[in-house]
Amino acid sequence: MVVFLNPFAEASGDWFWWGGQKPEKFKALYCATFDYLVRTKHLNNLLFVFEPSSSHPNGALYYPGSQYVDMVGISIFVPWDHEPGPADVPAYQSLIKLGKPLAFSQWGPRRGQDQAGRDEPPADNMKLMRAVQNHFPMITWWMNWNMAYAISSPTNSNYNDKKLLEQPRVINLDDIDWKSERGK
Repeated sequence: MVVFLNPFAEASGDWFWWGGQKPEKFKALYCATFDYLVRTKHLNNLLFVFEPSSSHPNGALYYPGSQYVDMVGISIFVPWDHEPGPADVPAYQSLIKLGKPLAFSQWGPRRGQDQAGRDEPPADNMKLMRAVQNHFPMITWWMNWNMAYAISSPTNSNYNDKKLLEQPRVINLDDIDWKSERGK
């Protein structure tokens, strides 16, 4: 089983204990974590995701090096009525230059009381695809965050969930013949 490991999400932000550090200090932490898991514990099923904060224009300064990173993630959350654009990810162009697959590794339009602090109207899930097509063409995958940011949930449902998942650029489990490969 392959595991996408994002050990220090939103690294360039200052809201977690590991964030907001000087870039060299953060890189040392990231590399030490990689070395411990891969070299000491011999875990060979991890794909490491480096994720600076989307709002930090110098997120690439925290990049620990290509030998420690498999993918570059971008954390982006927007209000229910906001369409994401270049101003929301000021480091996008510098992150492309790192040469790794890019992802919206944490994504969601805010909706509901658990995160926004107030109930907001449902958001259009298609704003993700429009943003990728119009502004962020190098994004290869995304992960919706939970609860208020979910594609669809019983309590905080955004709309156009099926339409998003039916887009030609989106691959769903039913689109992959994964069962024929299993057991080989």
